Amino acid sequence: MTLCKIEDIKANPFRHIDKYPINREKVDALRESLHTTGYWGNIVARSVNGQFEIAYGHHRLVALKEEYGPGSEVELIIRDLDDERMIKIMARENMEEWGTSSVVEQETVRAIVQAYSEGKIDLSPPDKAAERKLRYAPSFILKDGLEAPRDHPYSAMQVGKFAGWVRQDGQARDKVHETLAALALIEEGILTEANFVGLSTTQAAAVTRVAGKVKRSNEEAAKTHRSYAEQASKDIAQATNEKDLAMARLREKAAQKQERKLLDRSRKEAIIVGEGVSKSLQSGEIGYREAAVLAAKIKPSRNDEKLPYIEDFAKQLAKELNRILDEEDDRRAGKLRMIIESREALNVYVRNNLVDVLLKLSERASLYAKQLSPVSTEGRALITQFSISENGGKI
Repeated sequence: MTLCKIEDIKANPFRHIDKYPINREKVDALRESLHTTGYWGNIVARSVNGQFEIAYGHHRLVALKEEYGPGSEVELIIRDLDDERMIKIMARENMEEWGTSSVVEQETVRAIVQAYSEGKIDLSPPDKAAERKLRYAPSFILKDGLEAPRDHPYSAMQVGKFAGWVRQDGQARDKVHETLAALALIEEGILTEANFVGLSTTQAAAVTRVAGKVKRSNEEAAKTHRSYAEQASKDIAQATNEKDLAMARLREKAAQKQERKLLDRSRKEAIIVGEGVSKSLQSGEIGYREAAVLAAKIKPSRNDEKLPYIEDFAKQLAKELNRILDEEDDRRAGKLRMIIESREALNVYVRNNLVDVLLKLSERASLYAKQLSPVSTEGRALITQFSISENGGKI
C-alpha cells in the first residue's frame, strides 16, 4: 500500500472522462459509505512520473475528492500494470458499472483500437475466416481483406477477445460488431456521438442498422454504375472509329454522373434516417423494435428504386427497336422493299395510306426520342451527325 495525495491520482489514461458520464447517485452512495465506514483502500493504480493512474474506481475517485478534499492522502494498491492490463481492466469495469451504455462501449472499443494502432497493445492475428471482414487501425471502416495489405489489421473477433466481450462459444458478442459498425458510421460522418447519448446497446444497434441499410442500398446501386463506367472506359480504349469513341465517352460520363449521384444520396439519406430514429429513441417516442418502421417513413421517397437495372433494360429495348424495318432482321422490311419496287402498280389510296403510316411511325419515334433526351444537346447533335454520315445506317 502506498500513501498518495488525492490531487495526484489520475484517471485511467485510456478512459475519456469527458465522454464517460459520472453517475451522481453512485457518487453520493460512495460518499455515504466513506462517511460511515471510511475508505477501504481497495483501488489499484500504477505510478507514472510522480503521479498515480488508477486502473478502475473512477466513481470512488470523485467521491474521495468531494468527501476528503484534493489535498488529503489515501492509500492505493500500486501494481506494475502495462497499457494492455490497464485497458483490459477498464473494459471489464465498464461492463460492470455501465452494463448497456452504448457511448461507454464505443469509447472502450475506440481505446482498444487506438492503442493497437499506436503499438501500445497487441491483438492476436486475424484468422482466415476474417480475411474479408478486416479493419485497419485506427480506422473502423470495414475493408475487403483482399485489398493491398495495410498495417494493424483487426477483426471484431480480436477486439471481443481482448475486451472479454465474447459468448460462451468463444465468438465476439453482437455488441462488438454493432459498436464497430457505429464507430465506422461516425468516422464517415453519417452519424455522430450525439446520436448515441442516452441509448442502450440495443437502441444504438437499431440506429446503426437502419442508417447502415440505407447507406448500403445506395452504394450497391452505385457499384452497378461504376461497372458500366469501367466497361465504357474499356470501350474507349478499344474504339476503332470516331463514332464508337464518342458514344463510349458519353456512356462513361453518364455512368460516372449517376454513380456520384447515388453516393451523394447514400450519405444524405443515411444521415436523415439515422438522426430521425436516434431522436425518437432518445425522446422515448418509440422503442427499438419500431426503428425499422420509422426509418421507412423517414426515408425520402423516390421513383427510381429500380435504377440499378434500368441500364440493362434500356440496352435490350434498344436492340429490339433497332431491328424494326431492318432488312436483315425484320421480314416486314423485305415486304416493304417489294412494294416500293412495284409502287407504280399500287392504288393511289393504298399507297398514300402506307406512306401516312410510315410517317406516323417516324413521328412517334421522334417524339419518344425528344422525351427521353439521354444526352446533352451537343451529344445529340454528334449522334445525329454520325447517323447522317452513315446514310441512314444503324446508330
